[in-house]
Amino acid sequence: MKDLAYFTEQARRSYRAYGEVTDFKNYQGLPMPEWDDLTVKIQQAWVNAVKQIFRDLQVRDTATNELFVED
Repeated sequence: MKDLAYFTEQARRSYRAYGEVTDFKNYQGLPMPEWDDLTVKIQQAWVNAVKQIFRDLQVRDTATNELFVED
């Protein structure tokens, strides 16, 4: 199973990808804050979303065949 730092980096990258599509504007049309300026709760929400995608896709480590996220 991957550690929190791994999923936090994936969430940071996902947040950036979201921004690239929305011209770095939030749902209100305001500039998106930088990742480090998000509240902990919002960062956790992004991490949780990424973990759920990994669960749904049953992503596994190619070397060990271990799931990245366990239920």
